[in-house]
Amino acid sequence: MFLASLLRRIAFSYYDYKAYNFNIEKTDFVVIHIPDQIGDAMAIFPVIRALELHKIKHLLIVTSTINLEVFNALKLEKTKLTLVTMTMQDHATLKEIKDLAKNITQQYGTPDLCIEAMRKKNLKTMIFISQLKAKTNFQVVGLTMKCYSPLCKNASRMDQNLRAPVPMTWAFMMREAGFPAVRPIYELPLSEDVLDEVREEMRSLGSYIALNLEGSSQERTFSLSIAENLIAKIQSETDIPNSDRSWTKRGR
Repeated sequence: MFLASLLRRIAFSYYDYKAYNFNIEKTDFVVIHIPDQIGDAMAIFPVIRALELHKIKHLLIVTSTINLEVFNALKLEKTKLTLVTMTMQDHATLKEIKDLAKNITQQYGTPDLCIEAMRKKNLKTMIFISQLKAKTNFQVVGLTMKCYSPLCKNASRMDQNLRAPVPMTWAFMMREAGFPAVRPIYELPLSEDVLDEVREEMRSLGSYIALNLEGSSQERTFSLSIAENLIAKIQSETDIPNSDRSWTKRGR
């Protein structure tokens, strides 16, 4: 563990650079780097809402082809929104990452702030940060390099040590940096066309509660016994009638 941490520090130091002190009054162009899964994109909305309330001029979000749909229906009233899409970082080549960061600075200039939302201590993330060279960077994985603002220390502790809910960590980080306080919630903006389609399909069901019991990994998935207890609790405290339950479990 110590050796891995040491080797990571040595590798990361090659890409480190001296960032400016964070100045919220001069923060107009912000990049959010989140080429990851759908849930990670939904969790970053406290950052987006805090930036929107602060009325920054331009927000650029680096999405993956997987989570782009989370942002397609997003509308910001006072802030220009740009979406840039790349391969999910786990599968992206180093050339794609470097070229993307270079193209951002060439087209839009140097960002005042980059929010590294991947929550991963990996080389690909560091290469993007190094190539983009924003004036300063936020992150919550506990890195202490010169390119990252020390304002993120407490938020990193929340994420890495306390394992706080991810939206709560992001909302806390933004408030610590001086941005407006926002609700620590997940969001998934939907277009009116999608909402109309869903309403039409669901109209015949009446009142209902839908549960998503599956996670991206086994430890994030509800077991059958926990799911049944949860359903029994819901049924005991609501007036929604009982119904037949059917289960589809992978591998069963």
